[in-house]
Amino acid sequence: QLKEDTLADLEKFANEGLRTLCVAYRVIPEEEYNVWAQSYAEASSSINDREEKVEKACELIEHSLTLMGGTAIEDRLQEGVPECIATLSTAGIKIWVLTGDKTETAINIGFSCNLLQKDMLLIIINASDKQSTLYQLKEAMDKFFGPNVEACNKSSKHALVIDGETLKYALDQSLKHLLLDIGKRCNSVICCRVSPLQKAKVVALVKEGLSVMTLSIGDGANDVSMIQEANVGIGIAGEEGRQAVMAADYAFAQFRFLDKLLLVHGRWSYIRIAEMISCFFYKNIVWTIAMFWYQIWAGFTAQYLYDYTYILLYNLAFTAVPVMYLGAFDQDVDAKTSLDNPQLYKRGILQRDFTKSKFWLYVLDSFYQSAICFFIPFGVFQNGSSHANGLQNNGLSDLGTMVAGAVVVTTNLYVGLNTMNWSWLCFVVIGLSILSFYAWVEFYSLWYIGFFRMDLILYTEIDFWLTVLLCAVFSLLPRYAVKYIHKTYWPSDMDIIREQVHESKKGKKKKRESGEQFTDISLNSDDDSNHTMVVDMHDNTNMHNVHNDNSFADITLDVSTKPRSMSKLPKLPRITSIKKTRKDSIRSMEQLFHMDSGKRQSFTGFAFSGEESSFEGFRQSIYQPKQQCTTGQRSNTFTSSSNNDKKKSLMSVFRNRTMPTTLFRRWSPNPSRATSPNRSNNDENVRRRGNSSNEEVELTIIPPS
Repeated sequence: QLKEDTLADLEKFANEGLRTLCVAYRVIPEEEYNVWAQSYAEASSSINDREEKVEKACELIEHSLTLMGGTAIEDRLQEGVPECIATLSTAGIKIWVLTGDKTETAINIGFSCNLLQKDMLLIIINASDKQSTLYQLKEAMDKFFGPNVEACNKSSKHALVIDGETLKYALDQSLKHLLLDIGKRCNSVICCRVSPLQKAKVVALVKEGLSVMTLSIGDGANDVSMIQEANVGIGIAGEEGRQAVMAADYAFAQFRFLDKLLLVHGRWSYIRIAEMISCFFYKNIVWTIAMFWYQIWAGFTAQYLYDYTYILLYNLAFTAVPVMYLGAFDQDVDAKTSLDNPQLYKRGILQRDFTKSKFWLYVLDSFYQSAICFFIPFGVFQNGSSHANGLQNNGLSDLGTMVAGAVVVTTNLYVGLNTMNWSWLCFVVIGLSILSFYAWVEFYSLWYIGFFRMDLILYTEIDFWLTVLLCAVFSLLPRYAVKYIHKTYWPSDMDIIREQVHESKKGKKKKRESGEQFTDISLNSDDDSNHTMVVDMHDNTNMHNVHNDNSFADITLDVSTKPRSMSKLPKLPRITSIKKTRKDSIRSMEQLFHMDSGKRQSFTGFAFSGEESSFEGFRQSIYQPKQQCTTGQRSNTFTSSSNNDKKKSLMSVFRNRTMPTTLFRRWSPNPSRATSPNRSNNDENVRRRGNSSNEEVELTIIPPS
């Protein structure tokens, strides 16, 4: 009877979204414990398959337990988790949730964090042996993804839900490929009641089976194996301890920072590295192949075209910094635009920015530019010329200096042409890199006898500077033409977004120059409710009313007296607050499909979309009926007779307290305790019944912290 009652209570708690825990005990004889302790110590010190051996050792003692009962706690999501998951899904990232919660709790969490959506069909795999697991997986594949799929199943989005007992058989060598095939066809996957070892196995299955980059994020010690197995491991530093952080590659305090890590810094890093590697190979090929063209006239004697110091300083000073700037600071769009357009991340998933075709195009371009940088100086100075001081410019040092100067200018400008973020630092870096070569020639010719007065020989001739200019123009012209044609007639998503951002900035700049004024208005409230602000720019009055539907507050803003620094700003417009309505619960007759029974059923748990993930909204506007008492016991106690009287009284109470924002919360010993959704609905019904019967209502005004 205790077991049945506990299971019923746990199911009820799980449907409310609570995390459940069973409490049980067993008296262990000393002899049995000594044997087990020795086997556990051997498993813990094992070098190979340590986690599997530890799990088997734990199974030797975790049996024949006596049930004491069950507990449940409300483990709410962190702020911004639903929005972060929705953004990552839009970016094309597949998300698998590996949790130790019960199936009902995991489904609730999936709905609340936007992983599961209302139009999804949940495929639940629940088996007790290997044969049943194989049957259910094949049945799910044939029914939802096979050739003879029903129209209703084919048009739906699918999500896979599988528990740890079934996953134990599904991860077998003969079944894991079928599990992976179903998982990659589903929009979301939730693995519940899984052990730390199973988490690592699932990550390894996806990483090796699909040959993709995997990322694991967790906050507890049970996530360490999963974090270490993935290509990128992220630990959340929170109340669960620091074990996950110590084992991770990156660490931060909130899950919501993951979207910025991936969609901003991760995408920037991919673009920078892809372009930096291509440009690094390009500039070295141009430098080297130019010496190869000279070997045709040198009889392939391996004689250097350049002076040895040029070869030494080419990758050290002349061309190193622009490529480093490209790989460290370049960005196609800013961080805000990257977060507003998460679809840009798909270029990295599809590997569009670093391909074999792009690499070989860079190689072909480098061969062409090396020929231009060698043959134009070779043709211009083939016969040489004499100066009045008796010096000539037809030597090998003169030709090598001219070719090296043309290559340095061309490669640095080429890197600048491929840079997408042109800032003042970019121009400074490229300019100083080009000038460093000519400064070195000036300095080197003053004390090295082989370069005696090279500056007087070359720098005083207009032919030298025209040669450098011609080499740079003819080398970069094909690349510039290809870029123009591609971005004009076949633009990518990134090109379109960049053009939109550029046009938007130009429009704002023109409006500022024309004298138009803009005012950004931000209202901060202590409560967690969301409001949509409607701004009327045609109101010129000084008194503006802000109505808050949750507290019926009437806030008066007087803008007649402004600080001296804001005297030039326009008058504040009228602002009207519209209450954001709550979305309906997830209710669908075809929400769940159990593969073991072949039946559909509606989801009986309480699940809200991501906008309702935080239960803070349920704390507000909750009234508790109390017994009739004489009027005047409390200054904020009144008798409600109608909605209008109630609203006027609430406004009066608000004005008396003269608070900018006021929260009305249920009078309870612990007002900070968040109530579960079901309990909040019951209190809402009580409140409605109380308002219709003219009973006395007690309101507690809690000032903002």
